[in-house]
Amino acid sequence: MANITGLRRLALTAGSILIGATLVGTLTACAPEPGASVGTEAPTASGHGPEEKPEGGSGESWTEQDSPDDFAKESELPASFPKDQFVFPESAVIDDTGARSDTEWFIVFRAADQASADVLWESIVSASGFARSDEVTEPDGGGRSAELRSQTLAVSALTIPQPDGTILLSYDVTAA
Repeated sequence: MANITGLRRLALTAGSILIGATLVGTLTACAPEPGASVGTEAPTASGHGPEEKPEGGSGESWTEQDSPDDFAKESELPASFPKDQFVFPESAVIDDTGARSDTEWFIVFRAADQASADVLWESIVSASGFARSDEVTEPDGGGRSAELRSQTLAVSALTIPQPDGTILLSYDVTAA
């Protein structure tokens, strides 16, 4: 019987050593490299930590890989744009436009000043047959926003004053 008790002790001791070694190995595999800072620096805009580089890259950050053409504005309406339901004057200056999907678009106009922006805003609302809701005009020329609806479209509209005195009129258009 003494031999069985001794074997059990030996098995328990060996098992404890094996479990301990496994835990130490697991924990050290997760530990940071010596000299590395641990969670003290915020990730960069690319989402990578300060010492990390994107995989498979040449070491450049993601922002360095963006070219100016990636952010080029488009002045031609997408073929799918509902121009018969979202009506605007031919003289309106399109600053940017595009399609987000088959049923969602955006269009941004640039007006020379606040008076021109107000005329364009009212022209789009009346010519397109939109009903307004949630219209808010910010004091001191801070812009205007509204939800516009017709039988076929739902539109979020916003004016954005620019430092040079021009006004951007931004419309997010969705087929209803």
